[in-house]
This record gives sequence, structure tokens and C-alpha cells, in this order.
Amino acid sequence: MSTELATLNNGTDISAIEKFTKIINEKPPSGSLQKTPDGKADTMGISFVETKLDEIYLRQWGTEEINVMQLGNEVLVWLTLWVIDPQTKTKITRAGFASVVIMVDKAPDEVARNPKAKNAWALDMQNKKPNAMYLGFPKAKSLAIKNAAQTLGDAFGRNLNRKFEDSPEEFYTNMAEGLATLTNAKKDIKAAETAQDFEGIWTKYPELHEVEDFKKDFMFHKRMITIKK
Repeated sequence: MSTELATLNNGTDISAIEKFTKIINEKPPSGSLQKTPDGKADTMGISFVETKLDEIYLRQWGTEEINVMQLGNEVLVWLTLWVIDPQTKTKITRAGFASVVIMVDKAPDEVARNPKAKNAWALDMQNKKPNAMYLGFPKAKSLAIKNAAQTLGDAFGRNLNRKFEDSPEEFYTNMAEGLATLTNAKKDIKAAETAQDFEGIWTKYPELHEVEDFKKDFMFHKRMITIKK
């Protein structure tokens, strides 16, 4: 590299920028990854993402232009994540988007059997759980930060699940199906009354055997049945 090309106009060493680029494109450690509810894809916890932002950008980052909107039974959040590049000292911004479903009480059986009635039940905010917004709003913001941060580099999960992101319809379909399966499995677990019931549930949901949420519920309720006996 010639002397003329070795630095930018502001005097920044290009080789330092190249080293920094390698850092933000390092693959995240396996310990930082979690499985999605369907167990088929990886995701990163917000605590890890924020810690990584602190570490790489020396705590010089934040959010601005935070927008919130309710659409049906979903909370939508979009915001701007900004970071100060430690090499060039310039401000870099990335847009982030996310939505979460507002949790509602379980629909009565006669409503649940009718898809249209069930959808109307979910859209009626009179059926909202008391703390749904308290839990949902911060979650939506965290997801929006993660969505924005991943565009900064592989260290923030940019290339996680690339095969799914290249076909987003398949990715979200799989995720929705996984959530539905997990919900059904939890219902079966709560209704189980004998050891044989639990054996049947374990056989019925092999795709959930590595999903922590499923395993915790399964083992807890199975122990409770044993204690009662």
C-alpha cells in the first residue's frame, strides 16, 4: 500500500480500520447464542448485544428517534441505533425494526374453535393481560436494537441463519409453526396426569427435545406428578 493510500483524509490509519473491521466481523462465540422456540435457528440475547456494543464501541452508542405504534394486537417499534466509530470518530447510524404480539387471556373453548372469533378475541384489548404492555414494550425495543446492531457486522449476528434470511417467508413460517407447537406442547403438559401421559408427550414432540423452555416445563410438571403420588 502506498504512503498516499495508507491514511484517510482525516489522518486515520487505514490498517487500523482494517483491523477493526475484522473485529466486528468475527463470529460470535457459541455461548452467546440461543435457540429460537422452534429450535431451528439461532438468536442472540439483548444483554450480549449491548455488552458487545459497549466493548467494541467503548460505550459510545445509543438510540434515538424511537417510534412506537400499536397495530391490531401488535406493538411496533422502530428506532435509530448510533455508534461512534473508534477509528474514524464518525457517527454511524443504523435503523432497527421490531414487533411483538400483545398477550391476551386464553380464549374460551367456544371462541377458540372458531378461527374468526379467536382472531377477534385477540384483537379486543379488553382481553389484554394486565401486564402485557409492561413486558411487551421493552421487548420490542430490545428486538429493534438487535435488528439494527446486526447490520454492523458478524459479531452482532449479521450472518446468523443466513439460509433463512435469504428466504424470509420460510423463516417466519418456521418460527410461527415452532411457537404454535411449543404452545400446544405446554397445554398438553399442564393437562397431563400420569407418567404415561408424559411419555406420550415426549414421543409426540421430538422437535422440542432440545428446546429449553419445553424441557423445563416438562421436567417440572413431571416431578409435580411424582410428588403428588
